[in-house]
Amino acid sequence: VEAIRFPEDIQGPGLGLYETHTYRNLEFQAEPNDLLLLYTDGLSDVINRSGRFYDVTRMRDCLAENLARPPAELLREVMLDAQRFASRDEFDDDLCLLAVEIRRLG
Repeated sequence: VEAIRFPEDIQGPGLGLYETHTYRNLEFQAEPNDLLLLYTDGLSDVINRSGRFYDVTRMRDCLAENLARPPAELLREVMLDAQRFASRDEFDDDLCLLAVEIRRLG
């Protein structure tokens, strides 16, 4: 499980918030059988009773434990892990997860 790091100068407002905002591209190398997981800040904003945020390390551990599962089950496991982390079923912010399976290139 590897995180794609966005340089600070490429970060901007959420997609679709402003009609006229121009976004910069980020390129990365994908390989067949890669799985790309996209998520909104609602996931990283999940907070537990101790005031700690659901961080990339915890999400990476959850993904590594569940990579053999089909994408829908993998996403469900991430959601369940975030709920366990927060000790509740609902979140304060909206949350969206998208898994993209890369089957072949070209």
